[in-house]
Amino acid sequence: MKQIIKKPVISMLTLITALALILATYNLALAVNKNFKTDMQLIQDFLSQTDENGTNAEKLGWDIDNIGTWKGAEFVDFEKEKEKEKVIKSLNISGKGKDLSKKLHGKLDLRSCFALEELIMDDNVIEELDIRGCRSLETLIINNNSLDKLSESDFPDIDRSNLNIMVL
Repeated sequence: MKQIIKKPVISMLTLITALALILATYNLALAVNKNFKTDMQLIQDFLSQTDENGTNAEKLGWDIDNIGTWKGAEFVDFEKEKEKEKVIKSLNISGKGKDLSKKLHGKLDLRSCFALEELIMDDNVIEELDIRGCRSLETLIINNNSLDKLSESDFPDIDRSNLNIMVL
């Protein structure tokens, strides 16, 4: 009689343990997704950075909440889990020919922009650039900025055999 009771109890404990493991995995996945930012959110973070001359969005003449005003940014549709999301394909925020007060500054974080093929950000005062994960990048023009250093370890996911880098 005691043995008959033990089997269902052991099975129930196994089931409870399995459910707890599934729940913990689900909660971890939610936490990871909560910290994930879309391409638009990453660019909006950069656009909202401010110095004494205004935000980067103001300097570009862009409305931070309306990608239709983002001249120099090209987006494409990407289907993700039956929903379409805009992803960045090309970003040209060159400061060439602009007055110093109109130059962009701050940290440009594009680490999850997997569809980004071209980034032109020359002649600004951008201090940091994160392009890890930009595995489609083919053109990178970053000369005349305030970047301390940029090494191959800063973009491990990029196929450098097809990458045209311009750093002066």
